[in-house]
Amino acid sequence: MLTLILLGFTSATADPLDPEKTRAIEKAVSAVQSVNSKSACPVPETDFDQWAPILECTVNGVAPKVYIKKFSKTHRFSVIPLSGEVQGAIETAFQNRNTDPALSGAVYIGNGPIYGPGGSAKGYLKSGGKVLSKISCSPDPKDGNWGRENAVFVSYRPRNAPHENRFRVIPTRTLCIQCGLLGPESEKKWETDGEDLVQCDQIDFAIQSGPAILLENELKVPDFKSTSAETRSLIGVAKDGSPVTVDVDGNASLACLAVAMKDSGITELLHRDSTVVDVAIQGRSGKWSEHYPSHPSASKTAASVLVIKAGR
Repeated sequence: MLTLILLGFTSATADPLDPEKTRAIEKAVSAVQSVNSKSACPVPETDFDQWAPILECTVNGVAPKVYIKKFSKTHRFSVIPLSGEVQGAIETAFQNRNTDPALSGAVYIGNGPIYGPGGSAKGYLKSGGKVLSKISCSPDPKDGNWGRENAVFVSYRPRNAPHENRFRVIPTRTLCIQCGLLGPESEKKWETDGEDLVQCDQIDFAIQSGPAILLENELKVPDFKSTSAETRSLIGVAKDGSPVTVDVDGNASLACLAVAMKDSGITELLHRDSTVVDVAIQGRSGKWSEHYPSHPSASKTAASVLVIKAGR
């Protein structure tokens, strides 16, 4: 609207504008066009691979920082379980990345999913095609983040393209039905795009956690206002089907984070854990962003290590 008014003003003026007024009008038009052309995204894609503030999620005058890492579909995911809750686990893993075969070639080393008493996995955990912890088909909805909008991040091979890796975040109930663990066989449902029925035997890698804050590009926790977590870690899928990790340093409500990440081109996003978040990430330049400990008090604990390596 402002652009049209300004252009109308210039055409209706008999005398040419002086250079100063012309520059002022051009500047105003440029500003309006810039606002209209920009996404609401507070973290533009050019800021991926580095810590960037989420200005729209500012709490008490402080903007939390986010690191969005996008991987190719050939990247390999694994989880290394630890013996209970281990302090400084990510720092130790990072230091051993060149000597430990399980860590060699890693481009991302971070905390695993939410865990239960004693550091045991709280739900479905599958790594290298091996089930490390069975799927929990009835998470308690009263059990904080774990129960509400519980879902599973999976890397799987579709039956109609068995040599491809594909990634999804699937509601736990849906996956349990598709794996024949809930309901009769007749209840099995196709994925929304009709490409394949994701069943447990197709899955190479899985993390069950919660809540899912984005599913099929829809916000799932619009009223989730918690800002108590110091940090957050999430895993999901971008609109082109590529897997992504999201690590947040600072107080961010899941509702605001969901909107910001949707605007950033992420369509499915699963919350891995809060507070314990610890991560080392290799950027595009090859330089590592070592973020432990993000809080000066002490190095954090983790019960498992999520490792992502470049595929072959």
